Amino acid sequence: MSSLEGKVVAVTGGASGIGFATVQKLLAAKAKVAAADVSPCPDAFKDHADVMFTVVDVSSRTQVNGWVQAVVARFGRLDAMVPNAGINHEMGIYDEDAVFQRTVAVNLTGVWNCGTEAYRQFNTQNSVGVICNTASIAGIRPSKGAPIYSAIKSGVIGLTKSWALEWAAQGVRVNALAPGPVASAGYINAIKEKPEFDLSQRVPMQRVGEPEEMASVIVFLLSSEASFVTGHVVAADGGMLLAGSSP
Repeated sequence: MSSLEGKVVAVTGGASGIGFATVQKLLAAKAKVAAADVSPCPDAFKDHADVMFTVVDVSSRTQVNGWVQAVVARFGRLDAMVPNAGINHEMGIYDEDAVFQRTVAVNLTGVWNCGTEAYRQFNTQNSVGVICNTASIAGIRPSKGAPIYSAIKSGVIGLTKSWALEWAAQGVRVNALAPGPVASAGYINAIKEKPEFDLSQRVPMQRVGEPEEMASVIVFLLSSEASFVTGHVVAADGGMLLAGSSP
């Protein structure tokens, strides 16, 4: 992905899982990366010349705005945004308002904050830019036991397509990754406690995805290899949607 060399890419949720893997792949492509998370900076990124790590709560527009301005102060510009930060909630929660509000705040408002702040910066620079959101196949086919999560990820898909349509004439591309089950630390810990949560046998490929596989899709969508791709939601799910399964 040589087209990403020297590009400045902002990634939320960069301390673990898909976000962490995305930062690593962007660094391998010689990009400069501004990673954000509510968790501390991973050891792998400490003292790395091409990584700026910031503790940011994406549900706060003020924090996201300040972060983007700090990124521009450090690297001189912003070329791409990956609003990846997200939280899951315990399966079977249908009517707890606090869970709904917090999940909306991070998984949807966070995407809104990051995407709109990135778009404003692209305009300030008078440049094109790329946004790649993290949705979920649960936003395409609802996940039993997780109506809150499914509804909010549907909202991320709606933002992705709407932004792509609104901003295409300016050369701003907007796409989304829709992961199936991924072997993140949270998933691994969950199935240790409750083996019935293991979804691998419901995936036609008979395994769950790896964060690095998800990151590869994101990096492709950010690169010039996807220069005519906008408004699309790319499922990386081992065939779950084709088989009629939901996460």
